[in-house]
Amino acid sequence: MSIRWRLFALLALLFSLVVAQVGPLAQQLTPCIKSCDPAAISSVNCTNADQLCHCHRQTGILTNITACINVECQMPSADLHLFTTLFGEVCSQFNITVPVLGNGTVMPTSNVSGVAPVPTASVVPYTGAALHEVAIETVGLAVVLAGAILSKMKLARFRKVLRQAGQ
Repeated sequence: MSIRWRLFALLALLFSLVVAQVGPLAQQLTPCIKSCDPAAISSVNCTNADQLCHCHRQTGILTNITACINVECQMPSADLHLFTTLFGEVCSQFNITVPVLGNGTVMPTSNVSGVAPVPTASVVPYTGAALHEVAIETVGLAVVLAGAILSKMKLARFRKVLRQAGQ
């Protein structure tokens, strides 16, 4: 197996580890929440993949998603509770807390009104090291190393061609 394929395999593995950390949480979101989430994220100028940005700008995201959930969802209080609980799990990887809003009780058409996105009830605690940051730093390091190795390989080939041309 060539070194390029090994590097590609390593990068693919590291990327899949980063994605796998959030995938199971995103699968728990209801279709209603999934329809509100992209607009809430873009409203604070974050990309979908930049979870650290989401956590830092949680006030704007929570304000926008609460408004959307109240209009679009049949069980807004339960959906908001689910979203903020899962959002808290994501942000806990960065040692950032998120207020858990709404309640877990399924009550159709009970809009959540006057909910300020500030810590008021329970907060999802930090549960361990910032694994997501470590994974992203590892991917970044792997990309830098891959670039350095490929550059070294090209330089060696270039020198070989020069030697052959000079003979």
